[in-house]
Amino acid sequence: MTAQPPPPAGSLDLVTRSFESAWQRMTGLLFRPLRVKAWLLWGLLIALAGLAHVGIGSRWGDHWRGDDFPGSRLGGAAGWQEEGLALVMVLFGVFIALVLLLTYLYIRSRFRFVLLEAVISGEPRVTGVFGSTGRDALAYFLYELATWLALSVFAFVPMLLAWLPSLRVLFQYGTVPDTPPVLVLVTIAWIAPLLLAKFLVDGFVYDLVLPRAWTSGEGFVAAFGFMARRVIAHPGASALYLLARVVVAIVAGVLLAFLCCLTCCLWALPMTGVTLVAIGLALATAAFPPLLVLTLPLLLGVYFLGTWAEATVLAPLYVFYRAWGLAFARELDPSIPAWSGPDNLAGPRPPAPMPPPPPTAETSGES
Repeated sequence: MTAQPPPPAGSLDLVTRSFESAWQRMTGLLFRPLRVKAWLLWGLLIALAGLAHVGIGSRWGDHWRGDDFPGSRLGGAAGWQEEGLALVMVLFGVFIALVLLLTYLYIRSRFRFVLLEAVISGEPRVTGVFGSTGRDALAYFLYELATWLALSVFAFVPMLLAWLPSLRVLFQYGTVPDTPPVLVLVTIAWIAPLLLAKFLVDGFVYDLVLPRAWTSGEGFVAAFGFMARRVIAHPGASALYLLARVVVAIVAGVLLAFLCCLTCCLWALPMTGVTLVAIGLALATAAFPPLLVLTLPLLLGVYFLGTWAEATVLAPLYVFYRAWGLAFARELDPSIPAWSGPDNLAGPRPPAPMPPPPPTAETSGES
């Protein structure tokens, strides 16, 4: 008798198997054994991949009214024309911001493939991996740039035109005009679906397309089309995976908030110190703008150190998310190779080969 192939896995099985595989992979990479150096390396990769962010809140909006609004001190549009130096500084600041943003997006694109390879191989390293990410990372960078430009054209430009009268009053007189509620509702109804669509497409690309592009070598565009067809072929599993990701993100957020409340004494003092340093540098730059040449690298360094610290502490969460997307991509596309590493790094493995058929009378006589 020939062995019957196993029945096809259901949608729930695909999601639960990928979840279990990702959990085993994360615990194997970070906790078996537990090494501080490995956590620091994982945190560095996560920070460079742009997955962790440290925000420094402030109440600048409280000062952008009346005489404290910058435009009022320059006398509106005429003042900007008279203050040529201020205009040059603003244009230079915009140029620097664009250069830094593009550089950040490109470096982030490359390190997302480095992080992916680290989860696959079980080794958080940059050497030997970063150099081979050029083609796929460039395609991913161009995709992000194109989607942000498209979002700006279809979402923000029409809204900017709709809000132009209010903005003109704001810049000329330094006061916030009364905004019609209908305009606010129309803005939300127009932008929210576009932002949601970009969020879903970005998640699809990060979770499913990048593993296919990196492991198959066929390129970003071909991998995008292939995984889109696989998602269409498994709509139930894809919808359950998306729902599970949302539920896990909510649960993780609640747990993190609870842990932050319990351990506030441990992180509040360092974060307060970092915040005070950043505010001091920002105030010094505002008082004497030429200091930007010195304070900008310091501000970026302070921000990166804070991001690295956060990524290191939350490394299990980010590694699990990356492993989960990779495991689910392999459920949809079995050609994606299983991750490698020691035996304690459990993960999705190819099915075991079928045992040879039992010997018959003819084969035993020949032997």
